[in-house]
Amino acid sequence: MERIIAYLGRVFPTKSRSKGTVDTVHATTSSLPPSPRELLRGRQIYEIPLLGRQIDRDADTPLKAIYRLYEHIILDQNVEMRNELEAFWFQPGWSVHEIPDPQDPDPERYAVLAVIPALLVLAFNKRIELGLPRDAPAIFTMDQLDEWRAQERRYEQEPDWTASVPPCEEVLKIPHWDNDLRNFVSLDSFDDKRASQGFAKKNILIWQPHIHFI
Repeated sequence: MERIIAYLGRVFPTKSRSKGTVDTVHATTSSLPPSPRELLRGRQIYEIPLLGRQIDRDADTPLKAIYRLYEHIILDQNVEMRNELEAFWFQPGWSVHEIPDPQDPDPERYAVLAVIPALLVLAFNKRIELGLPRDAPAIFTMDQLDEWRAQERRYEQEPDWTASVPPCEEVLKIPHWDNDLRNFVSLDSFDDKRASQGFAKKNILIWQPHIHFI
């Protein structure tokens, strides 16, 4: 019980803002979520608190958002993951390229975090390709859409730091829910056509996350 209470009450890294950056994080190990393998081992401990988590969007930052995405990806919480992707999209001041390097002390957690900006780019650029700008409201008219489509597209890009994050030393297998088996299972190999190529670059075996949202 003490462990659950500690996790529910944990504080995300404190932030300080400086000109030209989205946010700067000074993190301690205790302020960060568990490592991937710890999350998977303790699924029953961590899963429910994450599902009921309340987010103060006014005090939110891109780094807090990618850490939440990290947790949802590890635990195969697809609905919550897409909700976070959508919430990030509706923060037009949060350029994906400007997400700062978290410099996470856990190598495997760091590797997962390094793939998340690529997921954001893939999801966002699909919408941008359709003519939707990042500052588009949730509800709009066809006339507005036609106007946006006539404008130059501004596509998102990954931040530079992601390429320099080393892959996991050992294959990190992130299981997905199999409805037929009623259990979480892992893919057998990177040769599986369902395996994420982006995660494979960091030696992480996972079914390509369902990242697109309407």
